[in-house]
Amino acid sequence: MSFKNFLLALRKVFTLSGLEFFLKSQSKVEKVFFFLFLFCFFLSFSFLALNFYLKHTQLQPKEGGIFIEGMVGFPNYLNPIYSIASDVDDSITNLLFSGLMKFEGKNLVPDLLENYKILEEGKVFEITLKENVFWDDGHKITSDDIIFTVKAIQNPEVKSPLRTAWLGVDVEKISENSLKFVLKNPSYVFLENLTLKPIPKHLFRKCSSCKFFSFCI
Repeated sequence: MSFKNFLLALRKVFTLSGLEFFLKSQSKVEKVFFFLFLFCFFLSFSFLALNFYLKHTQLQPKEGGIFIEGMVGFPNYLNPIYSIASDVDDSITNLLFSGLMKFEGKNLVPDLLENYKILEEGKVFEITLKENVFWDDGHKITSDDIIFTVKAIQNPEVKSPLRTAWLGVDVEKISENSLKFVLKNPSYVFLENLTLKPIPKHLFRKCSSCKFFSFCI
């Protein structure tokens, strides 16, 4: 069948009766080639349409809505200085609190931090917080919150499961947005400690150690 005849036949195919007539007039081999052509045509068209759609559209998150996550167990302490002891608590606090840094896959990337520096061959870690980051009640997150959180973790009366990881670490304020951690010995592994999720000093500063188990509001 010539290409011209094929095009004429294709025009007839646009009607159901034309398709039936066309198929009856073709040999088995011609029918195979015809359906193979249609399959390749629609596959190519679908690919081009999808490619065009992806190049000319951009997914945008929608504000609001409800997030539902199933968990085994019950939450106990929705406080990041305790939550590591429970998978349920840890999952919830990961949604509620931001860390200084966070894992993206296997890589550590800044979260609340603008940048960080490793000095004195791994004995000093200097960090700078992002500008204009706030707690939900409008109070600005500052280096005072970070220092307060670390001191609370180091306090044996608070009984934080994170205490061991922070023993021997001195924390010093540089400015409202900057501070440094000074270690007794060099440790590049300490960078993982900076996934620390700070707690708001203005809410917890008047709490006794026993009240750290819940939000003192």
